[in-house]
Amino acid sequence: MTFRYKISIVSETSRWIHIHDNSNGYEYDPFVFLVKYFQGERKLICVGEVQYRIEEDPFELVYQWDSCFGIVVIYKEKDDKDSVRSFLQRHIDELNKIG
Repeated sequence: MTFRYKISIVSETSRWIHIHDNSNGYEYDPFVFLVKYFQGERKLICVGEVQYRIEEDPFELVYQWDSCFGIVVIYKEKDDKDSVRSFLQRHIDELNKIG
């Protein structure tokens, strides 16, 4: 199955970005595929229950999945919202071209 992603919700107050995938957020596989794409050759660091950071990530993003919300990316600094969104969008566009 080819996964398709898009940014659907950006919460400035909670500092998270929801990424919708074509499984409607109920499948774990699109999350794994997305995180591995962002990870590349870098080390993946578990920071909580189904929450991961990627080594040497300048934004220190936390990639999270759960059966209720699906894929969520948590960013640290409120001022980083636009930069993080642009970063994610650029990579999502590239990732969507792969399929």
